Amino acid sequence: MLDAPPPDEAMEMFARMIGSPIRDADALVLGRLVEVTGGLPLAIRVLASRHAARPGWPVTQTLGGLRGGPHLLPALRAEGLSVADSIQVGFGRLDKDQARAFLLPARAGMRDFTTNEAMTLLDAERREVRRLMDSLVDA
Repeated sequence: MLDAPPPDEAMEMFARMIGSPIRDADALVLGRLVEVTGGLPLAIRVLASRHAARPGWPVTQTLGGLRGGPHLLPALRAEGLSVADSIQVGFGRLDKDQARAFLLPARAGMRDFTTNEAMTLLDAERREVRRLMDSLVDA
């Protein structure tokens, strides 16, 4: 599995992108922003871009209204950057088996899973599951 950067690194990335340090008062809110986005670098970049375009906005304003679930992806769009578009382009390049292996854990609400859990979910042997997971990492 490819992990997102640790929360402190994601917050540092946001600070570098907006060109100013994060004030102590904003750290808790920014931690929530990182949590909501899963720390995904493109999502952090989109939100930093939105924040930087609005000088004087507190981090709380950037986070305002941002919530998980089906409302998250449409909100992660700014200045020609879109997390949803990026996912769609990548997903469109997957073959049928890769797409199934990508979607089934998400549909089951699984963020992290073991090889054994993937074998059960995909109804596949260990070698096939590992091949699929490796091909998704490469994709």
